[in-house]
Amino acid sequence: MELLGEEHPDTANSLFVLALLLKDQGAYAEARSLLERALEITKQVFGEEHPYTKTVRTNLAYVERSETSGFFRGLLHRLLPRRSS
Repeated sequence: MELLGEEHPDTANSLFVLALLLKDQGAYAEARSLLERALEITKQVFGEEHPYTKTVRTNLAYVERSETSGFFRGLLHRLLPRRSS
């Protein structure tokens, strides 16, 4: 078995795939952390303008937006009175 190391493109891809699975499960904080690590690797390996770097960055933005909207949705749910049926 060969170890690829923390800066290898396949390591970034593994982090990316795991982050997408976590995002789909609603684990946004964990997904964001992995995507941030994957983004750092892809920027170092491929550069800022590489399509894969842009893909990782786009997914990171999506997770951050989902985190924020979930926070505000929960806040509104707690603050607004419930409507009777």
